[in-house]
Formats: sequence, C-alpha cells, structure tokens
Amino acid sequence: MDRMDVVSSLDLPDRILALQAVRMFAELGVSDLEQIAESLVERRYEPHEVIFRRGDWEDDMILVVSGEVALAGDVPIAPRGPGEHIGELAMLRHQPRSLTATAGPGGMHGLVMDCRVLERLVEERPKIGTAMLATVADLLAAAGGVSS
Repeated sequence: MDRMDVVSSLDLPDRILALQAVRMFAELGVSDLEQIAESLVERRYEPHEVIFRRGDWEDDMILVVSGEVALAGDVPIAPRGPGEHIGELAMLRHQPRSLTATAGPGGMHGLVMDCRVLERLVEERPKIGTAMLATVADLLAAAGGVSS
C-alpha cells in the first residue's frame, strides 16, 4: 500500500459534522455519531496518491472529508467528493477491491472506518443499511447500471 499520513486534525465535533454529511449517517443521533466518530482513523492522501488498488484485500471504507477521489474500473465512474464514501462494497462483501482509487489533484482528507464498526452499526441500526443500499442504488443508476 502506498504511504498514508495518519493525522488527527479534526476534533470530535468536526468528525460528527463530517459524518452528518454522509447520507447513511444523516439520520443518526449525536450519541451514535459520537460513538462512530471515536472509532475512525483520520488520513490525508497526497495529490494523485493511490488510496487502494483493484484486487487489494482491505476491510475498511473511507469517508471523504475534503478533496476528491478518482475511481478507475471497467466502466467510467464519477469522482467522489466530500460527504461520499469509497470502498464500502468490497468491505461489506469481504471481497477484493474492484476499483482503483486515487486522490485527486488537491489530495484527499478522509476518515477510515473499519468493517467491524460498520457491521456492528448496520446490525444495531438497520436504517444505516437501508441508507447505504439507497446510496449504492443511486450510484448504479447514475452510471447507467439500473433503472426503476
């Protein structure tokens, strides 16, 4: 894996605000968000740094706080920005990454969530799973993969 800078520039209220910007966490109360925020690892990625590669086996997802992430796969994929997440499908499926993710030209600042944290949250709060499915469905629809 390429170099990642682990940082801790966001205090707890800033982490909670970052989580509230993510659709799947928007409905959670402050106490739930505090619990999640405390489990996240904050990282900064340099401009054009590879975040993960297709085929990597990793068990986390990354919430984009600032900057942009370019995704490369078999079909064109829109970049991800603040309030969006990457890596959740491979993490939930316990499969290798299907895309390569690279920090945008200005780099990327993210919060990394371990799979055990998300799995526990989905079990305890089914609304998170429903919101995650809605997000994935929206992404597929935007890519022309599904329609209603």
